[in-house]
Amino acid sequence: MAATTVHLTEFLASRSVDVLTNSMLIVARLLAEGGNRVTVPGGTIYREQNIILSPYDDDAMGHLWGQRLLTSCCGLNRCGIMEADPLIVQAEMKLLKRADELIVLADSSKLRQRSSMIVAPLERISVLYRHGRDRDRSRVVPIRRHSRDQGGSSARRQTFGLAAHDAS
Repeated sequence: MAATTVHLTEFLASRSVDVLTNSMLIVARLLAEGGNRVTVPGGTIYREQNIILSPYDDDAMGHLWGQRLLTSCCGLNRCGIMEADPLIVQAEMKLLKRADELIVLADSSKLRQRSSMIVAPLERISVLYRHGRDRDRSRVVPIRRHSRDQGGSSARRQTFGLAAHDAS
């Protein structure tokens, strides 16, 4: 189970947001409670990774947008966020193309993990939320703030993209 990102569903359950996700776990949790609108891309369900992924570049993802992509990672270092599974890399890259901000959720163990597959450089990360074993050690680390103002009212529904996978 993708513990880090899936736990976000507890926070989102009480809100009314649009969620674009490729995670079957997130879909199941958000549909069970709350008033969120959940969109999933078309494709094949990969049971081991619990994701939906299309083998085609011209799938529905090209027609969707998310204000923020919230994701976890296998590892994190000066080169950026890393993944060990090529399918996860492919799914993350598709979601990254469709989001303005990248918010990474990682515990301290991710700083010790390494992989040869870099999903995004550190410069792409807007916020790193580093959580410890207890809530007192959790903190938000603003890496870089950028804004691609899309205009419009701030009262509109927020849009999130969520990627979830077992990053252990």
